[in-house]
Amino acid sequence: MNEFLRLLDRLIVRPQGHRILRSGQVNLRPVKDLDRIDADDSLAAAQALFAGTGDGTDRAFPLTVMLRTCLRDPRRTRRHPVIDGPLESAILACVGSLVASITHAVESGAVTDVTVEVDDDRSDPDARAAIEAILGRLTVPWTLRTPEETLAGPILHAQFRRAAALDRLVYVVEDDYLHQPEAIASLVGFYRQVHAATGGPMMLHPQEPRVLYNRHYPSYLVLGPDRRWRTTRHMSHTLFTHGHVVRDHWDDVENTRYVGHPTKRQAHKGAERNTTNRVLRVLPGFCPIPALAAHFQAPELLPPFFDWTALFAAHRPEAAP
Repeated sequence: MNEFLRLLDRLIVRPQGHRILRSGQVNLRPVKDLDRIDADDSLAAAQALFAGTGDGTDRAFPLTVMLRTCLRDPRRTRRHPVIDGPLESAILACVGSLVASITHAVESGAVTDVTVEVDDDRSDPDARAAIEAILGRLTVPWTLRTPEETLAGPILHAQFRRAAALDRLVYVVEDDYLHQPEAIASLVGFYRQVHAATGGPMMLHPQEPRVLYNRHYPSYLVLGPDRRWRTTRHMSHTLFTHGHVVRDHWDDVENTRYVGHPTKRQAHKGAERNTTNRVLRVLPGFCPIPALAAHFQAPELLPPFFDWTALFAAHRPEAAP
């Protein structure tokens, strides 16, 4: 930022409750005039999201985890910008962390009925064998299938279609999310807590989206069993919800088939803002503080204050038992 902009920021912009920032810079300044937050009925709108018929009953929801994997050349040999090593090492560590988190959830009693479905998009044979070896550590039923269609969009769409037919919780997750051991247990626990209080469904994302730190809009904090959860209107296509949510909002979900489409106009249809984030206009969405997982794709996608080094060290392929 040049000297003129710094002067403009200090003398004119900041006194008005705003700030000039570099593109992408995190904004942690408080919202001005917080006492007027209800002027546009935002509090009433938030209360309406929770106007359910919860009777306090804590249901034991079953869970299906739907994972998408793809480790084939040239993707698997790319340099990963976070670990500065092969992307394959990062992906296998992420898969290992998810398996460990599922195991922890089962062993802790957070969830007793879990199934895992993995759609592998034609990984190279040795990479697929490595994925299968990691999945072999699971103590719950799991399947590893090769989907009929290739590419992220059609596979994601097929997973959501299967999820829509389920009467259980679903966690649809990419292969580049690095999970804390307590991640699955916490997602299930918070969903159960809010459902018991409200009787209504919701969508959860395992980390805070960066947009919450560079674009201010009101968030409401709810205290969960082990951390706070913040409302959000933004998520990636990695999300935790109930199968009925996918079914009831299929019109918003269906265009996920266009994710990663080679034609820009078609790919635009599959963007989160044009698909699953539309559901967050009518249902509450939450993300945890601190994060339960990190989108382990690039440094700028990591949640604030997330220490990935110990997690990666524990689950990198070289450290596998």
